[in-house]
Amino acid sequence: MKRSIYIFILILSAFTIYAQTPDFALVGFGEGTTGGEGGTEVTVSNYGDLKTYAESTNKYIIYVNNTIQNGADGGKINVKSNKSIIGVGTNGFLFGVGLNISGVSNIIVRNLKISMTGVTTRTDKSGVYSSTGDEGRPQILTNGGDCIGIQGTSYNIWIDHCEFFSEDIKTQTNIDLYDGLVDAKNTSHNITISWNYFHDHHKVNLVGSSDTDIDDRKMTFHHNYYENVGSRLPLYRGGTAHVFNNYYINASSAVNTRMGACVYVERNYFENVSKNVESSDGKGYATLIDNIFSKTPTVNACSSFTPSYNYNNVLHNAAEVKEIVKTWAGVGKINTPPNAVDETSENKLQIIQNLTSIQIISNEQLDLSLFNPSGQLINKISGNSMPIDELSSGIYFLHIKNDQTINQTTKFIVAP
Repeated sequence: MKRSIYIFILILSAFTIYAQTPDFALVGFGEGTTGGEGGTEVTVSNYGDLKTYAESTNKYIIYVNNTIQNGADGGKINVKSNKSIIGVGTNGFLFGVGLNISGVSNIIVRNLKISMTGVTTRTDKSGVYSSTGDEGRPQILTNGGDCIGIQGTSYNIWIDHCEFFSEDIKTQTNIDLYDGLVDAKNTSHNITISWNYFHDHHKVNLVGSSDTDIDDRKMTFHHNYYENVGSRLPLYRGGTAHVFNNYYINASSAVNTRMGACVYVERNYFENVSKNVESSDGKGYATLIDNIFSKTPTVNACSSFTPSYNYNNVLHNAAEVKEIVKTWAGVGKINTPPNAVDETSENKLQIIQNLTSIQIISNEQLDLSLFNPSGQLINKISGNSMPIDELSSGIYFLHIKNDQTINQTTKFIVAP
């Protein structure tokens, strides 16, 4: 009976998200961030256009609908205030192109893959590559080696549902070749980092670049998925942070609190992590609330900080975190504009989902392509109906096109 009722709801509303979909609303210290809301919407598919719009002083919502590169040296985008940079479907990928958020405010980055592995120059070049680096090891210098670097007096920043990675740390053993995936320093503050997939990287989230960089940055890390990583999840110097509902697997060191920092570590799930919560300099503190640890932490307690914002609507029990975060973190899990839609088209499709198929009501001959969230093609049909009765439960994308007037992608859920 329960399944029948649920299917009935889906028939009435083809785009109703499965009831167990988490609440993806912005919570934490980044609350109040609106990005480019109210500004001009643009879609970019190359480095030049992304740089033009992101570095403009005007307000923009920028949709990234392609893999964006800038040659062997990679590239650096100096993001200005009041911007939203959002990947379309699973298409948005900055490959060797990093984002620099410096001395600006009100920035949203969502649904993007970013990796500095696209920087392939391996000869000494100023600002690009050093064969000796800071400590005698080769080092990529483009955008400081960071996927996203936050610095200066930057504030009101939300980084959500992105994927960040470099190379498998078991085979790429140089810990300094790449720098951070998302780092923050100086007086940057009021930042939320949520629902991201961080993997295959040595040094992930550095907060505070040195022992003298101890400003109270006020950052929230929640529902992030850390897999096959080294350390800094985050490494947090000074000030206060809230770390909740993150899933960590196969890491050497997770939360590292230093230089007087007080980190509120709540309902996280640690699996095969050597050091769950620590203070490697002995000067950091943490409040530990209802976590699942793989090893007992050794860190001094602090009681000077509790989160001041309301987050009960997004908080899960630690035992639920592994499944929820693995399912919903990363790209392709939030609604974004249809892939390559001609927004001037007057063609309006009626799409109906039932138990066995997705039906498209149209007088035109259509080509239908079914993809999973990773972009893998599952089925391709010429016609107006895509069977779904053999699909396992989860998220899928249906691309609908014809020769001229229709070209769009819609997201749907198959319930258990």
